Amino acid sequence: MFTGWSGDASGSNLTSSLVLTDSPKRVVAEWKKRCYVVAETPTATS
Repeated sequence: MFTGWSGDASGSNLTSSLVLTDSPKRVVAEWKKRCYVVAETPTATS
């Protein structure tokens, strides 16, 4: 999941970030790993 920008672009705007390119810049997109657990319960049969 995208969590925000760091470096010369900062903030958590989920679509974009403006950076004035008047000198060398460093822009990093920060991501957070998401994990899901799937659990199945067997159904009883009679």
